[in-house]
Amino acid sequence: MDMYLVFNVLRIGRRFFLPVSLLWYVTGIIWCKCFLMRHHIATWSVPGPIQTFRIQCLSDLAGKHDPVLVDKGAMYTILWLKEGSGTYIADIDAVQMDADTIYMFKPQQALSVLVADEARGYVIHFSLDFLGVKPDTFRQFTGSSLFDILSGTLTIPAGQDDSLDVLVSKMKEQDVNDPIVPELMKVMLLLLNQKNNVVSERANGYGNIFLVKKFFNLLEQKFLTMKMVNNYARELSVTPNYLNEMIKKNTGFSARHHIQQRVIMEAKRKIMQEGLSMKEIAYYLGFDDSYHFSKYFKNVSGSNFSEFRKQTMHQLSFI
Repeated sequence: MDMYLVFNVLRIGRRFFLPVSLLWYVTGIIWCKCFLMRHHIATWSVPGPIQTFRIQCLSDLAGKHDPVLVDKGAMYTILWLKEGSGTYIADIDAVQMDADTIYMFKPQQALSVLVADEARGYVIHFSLDFLGVKPDTFRQFTGSSLFDILSGTLTIPAGQDDSLDVLVSKMKEQDVNDPIVPELMKVMLLLLNQKNNVVSERANGYGNIFLVKKFFNLLEQKFLTMKMVNNYARELSVTPNYLNEMIKKNTGFSARHHIQQRVIMEAKRKIMQEGLSMKEIAYYLGFDDSYHFSKYFKNVSGSNFSEFRKQTMHQLSFI
């Protein structure tokens, strides 16, 4: 079993041109852990409770009349719709899903799904504790882009998903406490990152996409304190006009638009997940006072904050 898994990891990795050093790192860990377990030698256990990893089949969630809450925002989530149709609701935004598509969500995004009877696919939840990695190490597997605003969706045409199917099947076969499972999950992330990079580079060119990824990474880190395009341009050592041009060319929207949408998305999350007041959210997001925040919210979202909060809290009371 151990050599079979190692062989499959190498086969999948070389097929998609994953870095040799990373491949041997992952396969080496898998082989060593298999060896230690086979010979009953003590080894590390998966940190944290079992809830730090789980796989759900979309067929088990199909045919429901109401959206099914699959995660409250505690873990990273990969939603893979292989066949059929459906809708996901991240926080409070409903989005139609396409077949042969993978959707990726960061923690703190409450996620519900509503899928048709014929829907097939998986929902995979995992935490960094389960993988046994820190945030910086996690970026080696995701390239800091799989779960960002720009790259949260990845199309996997039928016939090109065999390797992913092998990995998911292997993870489903193993006990969740088997230390092989986190390593297989890492290989899956490497594979998704490789596919994501190929798609991005073909569509946008090798140079520009790196600037775009850096912008979204920086946005995720700084949106609470930096809300102007020139702040991000300065950090990235480019002019504001050039940054806006590259972001719009690659995403269809300006850098300013993405900054504003990230701030508003966080405000909506605070309403939905914590029920915070306008004053509390304004303070959290770094606004001088409630008046300026209320005006910002209305201008960007088109909705009055108080009315939006009232409607959202009313809807949540039925969940």
